[in-house]
Amino acid sequence: MFWWHTIPRCDSQSKSVISRRSFIFMTLSIRTTLTTVAAAFTLTSVSLVSQTKAPQTNVAASAKADVATKRIADVSEFQGDINWKEASKHLDAVITRVQAGNPGDDGYHYDTKAKTNAQGAKSNHLSFGQYEYSQFTSVKDAQNEAKSFYQHSDKSAKFLVLDNETRATSDGSESDYVKAWVKQMKKLTNKPLVYYSSENFAKENNIDTSQFSGSWIANYSSKPEKTDLWQYSQSGSVKGIDGDVDMDTAVNNKTVASWLD
Repeated sequence: MFWWHTIPRCDSQSKSVISRRSFIFMTLSIRTTLTTVAAAFTLTSVSLVSQTKAPQTNVAASAKADVATKRIADVSEFQGDINWKEASKHLDAVITRVQAGNPGDDGYHYDTKAKTNAQGAKSNHLSFGQYEYSQFTSVKDAQNEAKSFYQHSDKSAKFLVLDNETRATSDGSESDYVKAWVKQMKKLTNKPLVYYSSENFAKENNIDTSQFSGSWIANYSSKPEKTDLWQYSQSGSVKGIDGDVDMDTAVNNKTVASWLD
């Protein structure tokens, strides 16, 4: 009642003042709302950018870790002269042959490209391991073969491999010979020692691969039941290497990466 009796003569003016005040109030309210929305949008955008970038960094790091052991070839004199500058662009690691058997034994052979291939890998900053093709016929022979292999291996090789594919004798136990070899090697080096064979041969001879730092199994038709490195092809191709080449891939990335540390 009081409000209507105090401003009857100024009704139109009051309405104008009230209208202006309402407009100003509404304008301020809109500005405040827009500012709040803009701020919220900015924070949301920053958050989204942050959340988007983080996974990309993690994925990149993961991809880098995986690629360290993803594409591997094993080579010997059978691949002839390798263009290591070119081949190193297409490989993450390589395994080179040193020898077959032990000097003095029938069938011993030192790989004619052993030194050249090791030097080629080193010169092009390509991580590499080395292997020997076993021909031992006794525990003593296995021990001597291990000594010879270690002596002829390149000191820059990251890991050493026993290539155990066939029996050189029907006498004794192949499993015992393998144990003698790895036991002798452990006296000579702290480098990772890897067991290589076909899946069938390893099973038939009850080879205990737990003595080694890991296993490298060949199977060209299907993935092996248990292995760290899988030789999946003997007819692969790599630029810089003429003809067919054995190709390998990591099944257990963590283990294979540890060989290359």
